[in-house]
Amino acid sequence: MCVSPVTRLGSFHRLRQNCAGQQGRLLTLLLALSVLALLVAAGPSSAPAKKNSGHGRIGRLIAPEKVCKNEPATRNLNRAEKAMACMTNYARRKAGVRALRTLAALNHSAKRKAYDMARCDTFAHTVCGRNVLYWFKRVGYIGKVCRQISENIAWGGGPLGNVRNIFVALIHAAGHRETILSRKYTVFGNGVVRGNMKGVPGAGVWAQHFGGSC
Repeated sequence: MCVSPVTRLGSFHRLRQNCAGQQGRLLTLLLALSVLALLVAAGPSSAPAKKNSGHGRIGRLIAPEKVCKNEPATRNLNRAEKAMACMTNYARRKAGVRALRTLAALNHSAKRKAYDMARCDTFAHTVCGRNVLYWFKRVGYIGKVCRQISENIAWGGGPLGNVRNIFVALIHAAGHRETILSRKYTVFGNGVVRGNMKGVPGAGVWAQHFGGSC
């Protein structure tokens, strides 16, 4: 696992109130009830935005800056979250998938999850003693109705925490790309906070929450 940072990712999927996963690479942690995919997307000597934003099959899913602004995660957080929504829906449209509707409850749950990770200085789906479903339940998204949900988490130090670098890292990771482009999900929310993470001051800590009906 990368000791110095920069951009790290994780994903969780829950389908029809059950958790399912598949065998991953060396850094994939398989747990009994959930899948926590922890991928090192970039190291301190790499430049992920330049390296990964080519014009290939995946590169075409990345919105140009004139369409979706490259908001820093260290200034206006609301603008950064909206820019991430723009990047996500641009990718879906390019892939021929219907755009997701932003849901205030999932914006809130994602924001609180990002805050928990920063507050407890822990990059994980279970953090501060709260499991991955905690904020989905607290905002009322999980209840009596059967839901399909997924969570993407990521963080980056300095410019690696901004919207474009985080999204480029997510869209180039197969599991996260699958979540972003999945037809199962119809609503989502984005959350970002800035804080210290793993000794990196001013990091951008991100969570995406996706939802759909069973």
